[in-house]
Amino acid sequence: MAARIYSESTQLRDIAEPEAAALSALNANAEQRQRILDAAHMISPEPYGIEAMIAAGFAFHSTILEGTGNIMISQLQGLILALLQFSYPTGAINAPEEKVSKLKHIGVAEAIAEGNATDARTQMRSMLEQNLDIADKLNT
Repeated sequence: MAARIYSESTQLRDIAEPEAAALSALNANAEQRQRILDAAHMISPEPYGIEAMIAAGFAFHSTILEGTGNIMISQLQGLILALLQFSYPTGAINAPEEKVSKLKHIGVAEAIAEGNATDARTQMRSMLEQNLDIADKLNT
């Protein structure tokens, strides 16, 4: 069941998050752009552990949703938190060779900070490819 939840939640994220990143690149204010950049640089289990990484991941993803300027998309923040709380440990346990990519998060953040919607979308989709690969491993 964990494999199915991971796979289907990744599919949902792949549908929503690249477009949210693009909208955030167009609409986020300076404070939101900085929060996204700061959070991206904190996404790592070291030195503060998985809880801090999840918190940084949530700050990153929720601020992107908020930065879209779309109140409907912003409502996905709670769902994203639940998905992150599930997916980070599940991925770490079932595919320990895969590490959350801090550099890919930074790539998304930089594209948003620069206001480049096309690159933000592409970078987010690339970042989520890793999750899709983990989902494939869990389903085999």
